[in-house]
Amino acid sequence: MNILHYAGYQSQKYGGVEKFFVQLAKSSSDNHHTIFFHDQPWCTQFTKDFQAAGGEIIVIPDAGLLKCIKNIRHIIKEKHIDVLHTHFLFKRDLFLSLAVKDLPVKVLCMLHSMPPQTNFRSRFFYSIMMFFPHHIWGVSNAVTEKIRQMSVGCKKKIDTFYLGVEKNIFPNSTRSEVRNELNLTESVPVIGNVAWHGNEKGVDILLAAWKIVIKKHPEAMLVQIGKNPEQATQKLHKMADELSLKKNICWLGLRNDVPRLLKGMDIFIQPSRTEGLVLSVVEAAKAGLPIIATDLPCLREATGDAGIFFPLENSIVLAEKIISLIEHPEEQKERGILCKQYAFATFDLEKQCQKYNQIIQNWK
Repeated sequence: MNILHYAGYQSQKYGGVEKFFVQLAKSSSDNHHTIFFHDQPWCTQFTKDFQAAGGEIIVIPDAGLLKCIKNIRHIIKEKHIDVLHTHFLFKRDLFLSLAVKDLPVKVLCMLHSMPPQTNFRSRFFYSIMMFFPHHIWGVSNAVTEKIRQMSVGCKKKIDTFYLGVEKNIFPNSTRSEVRNELNLTESVPVIGNVAWHGNEKGVDILLAAWKIVIKKHPEAMLVQIGKNPEQATQKLHKMADELSLKKNICWLGLRNDVPRLLKGMDIFIQPSRTEGLVLSVVEAAKAGLPIIATDLPCLREATGDAGIFFPLENSIVLAEKIISLIEHPEEQKERGILCKQYAFATFDLEKQCQKYNQIIQNWK
């Protein structure tokens, strides 16, 4: 089977979705995977790994929806594509499924985040367009339920598919080595966050909480991994400066060695305003870190009962949860063990990729 993944715009990291693509290519000799981007992937290692696993990457600049449709129809015909699997761009995904309706190709739309909060008119549009894909998958039960609420008469084609995280993701670097690299001593409480800097990720909520935390624990350090969009990054750095947090934050920007960096952390924070399913949370859980997250259905799904939750946008409660874990190392350790057990039992990348390839084979 030949599968074309329409991933849209530039991949700017080597994160969970990119690792999913690589593992898909590795896990089956019966399926050939091609990814269509509008920009060259930022991480050359991802490109090398995907191609080494037998995958192919096509890059064609975006020139609008009609040109995109024309390019995808051409690729489907030229490469004898059996399945068009679209990612991320919900509205365009649905248009594409209609535009290839006359071709002998199955269309799978996968939503990696919550669908847009829509008014009645948009909701009606989406409910009509959802008739055209053959299958629609949400990356969490929370996303799937939201899609079902927006659909009319096509709920049977909507399901959940977890992406998963690798079992052997963590390199041999030690906690001490990571901390030495970051100029942090062994005794310093290190709190981590991995997120790009869009408003939905809530990094500003974490900064507001951090101001409270360092009043109680002035030695504590926040390690933030991520960036973009550039204007949002500048805004967050300015906020941190205005709150006098500069000495207590380590901004690392985009990194492709996140699993290694997790080894130097004590607690992981996910303060998102909205999410699909955060694979960085699953990675942190697999590293044995306790997770403090916004009380969203998808984040409860990512951590099970092992997670610690705070109300949406409530930086004061978030600060209280962080301080409590810093001051109770035994609970910190116990929560970390529970998070790790849940993550390994629920999010296995290799098993999920085998499942994916089996499902696709059954569509012949």
